[in-house]
Amino acid sequence: MVGESYFKTTFANNVKAQIDLDYEYEIVEAVKFLSEAKYLAKTDSDGAQVSSNSTRFESAENSIIDKRIKDIARNLLGNMDIVQFDQSEFETRLLDAVNENLATRGVQLNFLSFVPEPSEQTAQAIDVAHRP
Repeated sequence: MVGESYFKTTFANNVKAQIDLDYEYEIVEAVKFLSEAKYLAKTDSDGAQVSSNSTRFESAENSIIDKRIKDIARNLLGNMDIVQFDQSEFETRLLDAVNENLATRGVQLNFLSFVPEPSEQTAQAIDVAHRP
C-alpha cells in the first residue's frame, strides 16, 4: 500500500523546510499490526467492511507509520546541514531506521521518497553556497 505525508522539520542551525514524503509499505505480520491498530478489527464491524474502509487504514498509517517516520527523520536531521544534504544517502539511512522501528509493529517499508522543500530564500542561499 502507499502512503504520503507532508510536514515541517528543522535542519541544523534552525533551518526549516517542508517535507514531501511518499512511501510504500506492506503489512508483514498481521497480528502485530492489528495489536498496534486495534480499531481496524473492532468486534462490532464485519471483516469485509473493515478491509475496505480506507479511512481506518489511513488512520493506521498516520498513527503507526507516519508518526514514526517523522520522529526518526526529525531526530536524524537535527544536526544535519541542509547545504550538505544528500537525499539518496539520507533516504537509505531513514528507510533502515524506520524499518527497524516498524519491525515490532508488523509493518515494512519497501521504499520511501523524502524531499525537503526549503523556503525560496533558503533555496537561493543553498544555490549560492554550492557555487564555486
